[in-house]
Amino acid sequence: MESINYELKYCERCGTLKLRQVASASTYCRRCEGLLARFTFVRSSDGMNSGAKRALPALRMTGMAEASRLAGRVQ
Repeated sequence: MESINYELKYCERCGTLKLRQVASASTYCRRCEGLLARFTFVRSSDGMNSGAKRALPALRMTGMAEASRLAGRVQ
């Protein structure tokens, strides 16, 4: 008779608990695996994600006067 060991694991996307086999490398629940399967990640020849090479766009902070005007509370 073969024995299979399981461990309690949480999904790293949504946080639900699941049982997985000890030797398994899965980190997501079935629902999240289906959602994440829609995305593709292209690797460059040096093994880095191509998105990691591009510089991130600068963030623009909104001033308080502009924020209140956008919210419709200008006096």
